[in-house]
Amino acid sequence: QLRSGNAVQVAQATTVIEPGSTLIAYTDGLVERRRRPLSDGFGALAQAAAEDPRAPVETMCDRILSRMTSSGNEDDVVLLCLRCEPVPADTYRRHFPARPEELRRLRASVGTWAEGRGVPAPTRRRLLLGTGEACANVVQHAYADPGEGHVEVEITDDGAGDLRVLVRDRGRWRPASTTDAGGYGTGIIVALAEGFSREGGEKGTTVRFAVPRDPAEPG
Repeated sequence: QLRSGNAVQVAQATTVIEPGSTLIAYTDGLVERRRRPLSDGFGALAQAAAEDPRAPVETMCDRILSRMTSSGNEDDVVLLCLRCEPVPADTYRRHFPARPEELRRLRASVGTWAEGRGVPAPTRRRLLLGTGEACANVVQHAYADPGEGHVEVEITDDGAGDLRVLVRDRGRWRPASTTDAGGYGTGIIVALAEGFSREGGEKGTTVRFAVPRDPAEPG
């Protein structure tokens, strides 16, 4: 919360909780102490949580409570640790703001899903490159103002054949300028995938392509 005069403004933010992440919820008694800045409490909590982030949630809860209350606490404490385990679903779906900083999160998320599906490493690399290029094109060209729209991604894997990729936006693509950097994204996708198509109109653009699946790696 932010206080301005007599008015209290509540800061709002959104984030995507990726598969494998751990969500920690707690009451203020865990981090607040008299004569200590609140930022120190947040820092101590972050340090305790980062010691072994893949530990079982029960172990993580015990460790955090032990670290944070070792010098005593002045209020009741409730702590909840929730692990978001990845689900090896046949279809990957993601809907995110068309901002450059979201592309790194997209690639990490697609990589985690594909690895969980047992997709061979060479196929994963082509999938990440092709999907990343298609989404980067949306971020760069589909919307007049950066971040004003969203990107929709859907990847389907039947476990045997190609990985079918769909990338959709709801914008109106701006013509490429002679001063624009890049311009090679579509060529990269065509070179590493099959069946590339782009359908555009007043309600947005949809790109489709398929990434052939390499034979499973031995061992």
